[in-house]
Amino acid sequence: MIIDLHLEILVLIFIIIVAIDLIVSTLRKKIKFEKEILKCMLILYLLLLVKVVILPIWIQVPYMSNVSINQMVQLIPFNTIMENIADGQYIQLVGNFVLLMPLIIGVALLKEENILNRQLFVLGVSASLVLELIQLGTNIITKTNVHIFDVDDIILNIMGVIIAIILSPIVIKMWNRLVK
Repeated sequence: MIIDLHLEILVLIFIIIVAIDLIVSTLRKKIKFEKEILKCMLILYLLLLVKVVILPIWIQVPYMSNVSINQMVQLIPFNTIMENIADGQYIQLVGNFVLLMPLIIGVALLKEENILNRQLFVLGVSASLVLELIQLGTNIITKTNVHIFDVDDIILNIMGVIIAIILSPIVIKMWNRLVK
């Protein structure tokens, strides 16, 4: 059995979450159109993040039932990065680098001056670790190695988080000009 988030379900979940958010915002009488657009974009991003990073989850795959923990983790720094460079597979490197950038920039846009770079960094590192630990936990529970806990993913995610923090003030200025 495979657990996945198909397009129809993703759209339905998105609509439900956005509807709940709009109801709550209306009840609080704090509706700002540009903030609601940002929240919608962040919700969609988070759903796609789950789809790309955590799903699909394979359950009871007979040929993979004897997967050891060593096949589920990669703890040697820069090992996967060097392998991908040697094989010319840059998409995984770029993907992991940019993976959390929308989260950091989105939160920075929503909070503007109310969030510190240190808080954004902690958010990014925490998100990276949580995603990798969910992948590892899923592998252990399902006894598969569909998504490997890879220290290089964390390294690339954190590099992307740092760049996103640096770019956030520029993006905030651009956004503010756009919505005014």
